[in-house]
Amino acid sequence: MDQNFGSPEGCNLPLPNGTMSLSFYSRSVPMYKAATSYISIIVFIFSFVLTVTLETAAQSDAEAKAKAEDLNRQAILRIREAKYDQAIPLLNQAITIAPKFAEGHLNLGSAHMLAGRPADSISHLKRGIELDPSAPEGFNQLGVAYEKMGKVNLAIEALEKAIALKPDYALGHFNLGAAYLWDGKEKPAQQALERANQLDPKNNDIKLYLGVLYARQKKYQKAIDEVKAVTSAAPNDQQAHLILCRIYLLADDRNAALGMYQSFKAVNEPLAEEMYKWIFSNQVISAGGLIGR
Repeated sequence: MDQNFGSPEGCNLPLPNGTMSLSFYSRSVPMYKAATSYISIIVFIFSFVLTVTLETAAQSDAEAKAKAEDLNRQAILRIREAKYDQAIPLLNQAITIAPKFAEGHLNLGSAHMLAGRPADSISHLKRGIELDPSAPEGFNQLGVAYEKMGKVNLAIEALEKAIALKPDYALGHFNLGAAYLWDGKEKPAQQALERANQLDPKNNDIKLYLGVLYARQKKYQKAIDEVKAVTSAAPNDQQAHLILCRIYLLADDRNAALGMYQSFKAVNEPLAEEMYKWIFSNQVISAGGLIGR
């Protein structure tokens, strides 16, 4: 058989170490370059398509988030107007458009709770917390929802997490103090409520709860001071006036309670009549049930 040893194509002798022949290598170079070019083109096309897809998805996500935030703003206005049943559909739409919109879930939970449906709020509040576990407001709202459901231990657990995230969170301390108060744990209740009062000294709700707590502890003068601060700041707060009258009776200061009755008899007869029942009845007055939650 004739072999052309003078040309590379006819040289099939193996190279050292068993590598391919020179003739095969020389024929493979153009094929390798062509394959490399095809791969480069494919990679470029794939990268381009991926970039466009990601940019389109990002733009779509941004538009969805903007729409969800707009619906959320509309819902907040309804919540401030106590139009909870109008806020809820807006928030449902917001989290449908943007399922990972934490604020939308939290506000939806709050709207259900404010509408008197705390059980319906739990799943939304938990989802909001899952999406944004660094927000103390979520744990605070979850704690209030549990408290309204009578699950005080779960409420305390959630509220403790809220103030752990934000130690100067006055509302969190207040709700924690209220939860401890309903659970009959006066010492931690006092610590939480006094801390809340330090952080937000103009909050009348905090002062009323402190007044009730001090009355239960028979610290009547401290109780009177806290509640009188509320009646001075909010003269039309009937609940505060009734609580103050009742604390006077607990402190055996019948004259002070009678003075409140006389002063309100001309300007607010229903309130005066409520005081009258306490002052002139033989009913035993206790510190329990001074305030509703």
